Amino acid sequence: MTLKRLNPVKQTCMASLLFMAVLLQGCFTGIEYTPKITYKDVKKEKIRVTDEQRIADSFTPDPISGWHTGKKLYVTDPKISLVLNGEYRFAKGDTLIYAGQKRGNTYYGEERVIQLFRSTKYPGDTIESTLAQPVDAVSGISRFPFIIDMDLIAKMRSALVGKTYYLTTSQWYTPEGDMRAGRKFVPVEITAVNPWSEDYTAIVSFSDHSNGVTGCVLMSQNSGNSLRGFDTLFAIENPRKRYPNVTDANWTAIQNSSINEGMTRQEVQASLGAPSTIDRGHNQSNAYERWIYSDGVSLVFIDGILISK
Repeated sequence: MTLKRLNPVKQTCMASLLFMAVLLQGCFTGIEYTPKITYKDVKKEKIRVTDEQRIADSFTPDPISGWHTGKKLYVTDPKISLVLNGEYRFAKGDTLIYAGQKRGNTYYGEERVIQLFRSTKYPGDTIESTLAQPVDAVSGISRFPFIIDMDLIAKMRSALVGKTYYLTTSQWYTPEGDMRAGRKFVPVEITAVNPWSEDYTAIVSFSDHSNGVTGCVLMSQNSGNSLRGFDTLFAIENPRKRYPNVTDANWTAIQNSSINEGMTRQEVQASLGAPSTIDRGHNQSNAYERWIYSDGVSLVFIDGILISK
């Protein structure tokens, strides 16, 4: 078999196409290339679920389809009047009582489910929600705006009150909800769980075992838009086990979200968290880094050791 010789024009075109093919092949390597992931590949991945995550998962609210008549619902915001039919006014802390549901039709004849409520504030009235859901969608809806399911709060209380865990955040609150500085990685006994807000389902009160100081953290329920679940606030085992080489002085600093010169990068990150930006450089003998935090704090490391703060 013989190959026909291409004329000069075709040779030029073929060479150009070959160059483009090589160029494109080089462009779509590394991070730009995403291989197809099959179900079998996903199945091979074994994701380790921690005990803290299991506790957080247990704080999942019941779907509306599972609500029972008589369920108590804590009002988180006066804006709940926007989703109730009628001239009803409620304040934060008021209670609604679930009264079941009824079916109705939209202007276009589509069948909808309407949630019903009662309240001691308006005795004798059955209050209808203006948020009518499609019949097929109700079973998957677990949140109703501006309320907290008190059955969920009862579940949290049963699971947490009287138990001791290690707090993993230094962002404490007063019982009134004002933020204040606290300590982290310290054992605390949970003393109370109460309903709080739309974003943070519960305010969890505790006592610091080491000095008896009390505080609170705001905790979310387990849902698609959880902000701070149990697993991000508490640890079951002593976190210091993850830092076996930290000195007592540096560990005390970490617990108080402060730093000491001579700390390693790992110790500083455990204390202050990750920086916003890191600038790196080196000279003939040393490598240096400058960590800059969003609040203006700037730290310098030489060969991984903190030298200035």
